[in-house]
Amino acid sequence: MDDQKLIQFLERENALRVNESPYPTEVGEEDVVIEIPKQILLPTKKTTGQFLEKLDPQHEELLELIREIKKRINHGNDYIRTHEDSGHEDVQSLEWDVCAWYQPIHYYGHSWGIYMRQDCIIRQTWQLLRRVHHDFFKEGPPWEQLGRLLIASATLYFLHEHYHHKVECFGFRMHVALHKSVYLPYKEHIYRKYFGSDLCLEEALANADSFRRLRDQPYKDTLGSHLRTACENYLHAQFRCASPGYRRAQDFLKRHPSGKIEFLEADFLAKENELQATMQECLVTPTGVCDDWGIASHMMRSKFTHASNIKFIVPPGRRPIYRSGLSLAFSCSTIQMKKLYTRQGYVEDSAGGKGSHTKYRKGDHVQIIPEHKTLPKGLAKKLLKALDAGYKLEDLPRLVRGK
Repeated sequence: MDDQKLIQFLERENALRVNESPYPTEVGEEDVVIEIPKQILLPTKKTTGQFLEKLDPQHEELLELIREIKKRINHGNDYIRTHEDSGHEDVQSLEWDVCAWYQPIHYYGHSWGIYMRQDCIIRQTWQLLRRVHHDFFKEGPPWEQLGRLLIASATLYFLHEHYHHKVECFGFRMHVALHKSVYLPYKEHIYRKYFGSDLCLEEALANADSFRRLRDQPYKDTLGSHLRTACENYLHAQFRCASPGYRRAQDFLKRHPSGKIEFLEADFLAKENELQATMQECLVTPTGVCDDWGIASHMMRSKFTHASNIKFIVPPGRRPIYRSGLSLAFSCSTIQMKKLYTRQGYVEDSAGGKGSHTKYRKGDHVQIIPEHKTLPKGLAKKLLKALDAGYKLEDLPRLVRGK
């Protein structure tokens, strides 16, 4: 499914709300956006190797992690902290809505996707390192194991945010079936109103689903038992001290005296049914029979491949750990992009578009250009491709200059 078709559907249904997101976090104007290949979140030995090749071997924060790994290898189990003695202060500092977020298609158009802050990924890597069993370090050389830890850290953020994408996909399916949006009213009157409280069920389920999917393929095998156990212990600790809404994920976990953590699948599915009923009725306490949603299976499935549109956010003045070669260095403003389209024969459609976006037309082709002071790199890339399939992002500075 091409996201352009979804955007055109929302435009036709007057359901595109660019720059009106209910989510509290966005990319800063001076942040650098690094696009991450989707294979990284399917960590096989081959893709881990590809990831390692792109890591900056001179990055000080990575070198510090390597030094810590070598200490653990040299000193053995006596050096390793377990999940019981990890302080809550470290865990609490990694709030999900600050460290990672999902930008829905309804509110961001082509700039939709999952965004994760590099500094949070590194800090969370330290949390996993402190919890992983000593035998993990026997499975490969230090640099390779560091790559696996970084991928695992990014995966935890990804799985939480991917659940928000699945909620939006449910909204698309309901819109087609009912000929009206249920996603926008839900976000405005339920999610926005109750965000930050324990009545925000979506955040609880997103947290819980990040734990749940670690036991599914491909993560069950690719993470391995030691790293997966470290991830589970970390999430269990994180849920207990998370902010309201997010903390309710612990309702779906049960730790046994043996230390094993059981995921309460039936309870999770019951609450997911309740969320679907909440969206349908736009009521925080739905009146219908929530269990009926169990009949309509797969309504919450993603419409895109599981790792589409993944970005790392690097704060101003910091070096990226991942050398992709692509960043916001090649971008422009909405005004510059509009001028570029005009030079290529496009005409502004005065009958279409709202204040947050403008519709341009050339013959039968229609293109929507959202308003941004600086267009995100992914959006600039798509707008260039729509203009001419041969244009590349590195051509943008030349094209903006009219050459």
